[in-house]
Amino acid sequence: MRDVNGGIQPTEDILKEANERVPWLLAGMGDWDKAVVTIEIDYAASDHAAVQSEADGCSTMPQDVANLSAATE
Repeated sequence: MRDVNGGIQPTEDILKEANERVPWLLAGMGDWDKAVVTIEIDYAASDHAAVQSEADGCSTMPQDVANLSAATE
């Protein structure tokens, strides 16, 4: 369901589908590392943490993205 403020509002059906389908998809890909490479993430979280204060690091994300990320944790 589209949220009036943009993005997708997670309905009960969407969450159920994600909880059932995502682990199955990851297992089919082999593991988490192989899955994230499909979206061009080719480095470890520890590598990313080391550069978080750089211009393209996670600490530079727009505030609304940071808020959204915090709300979903």
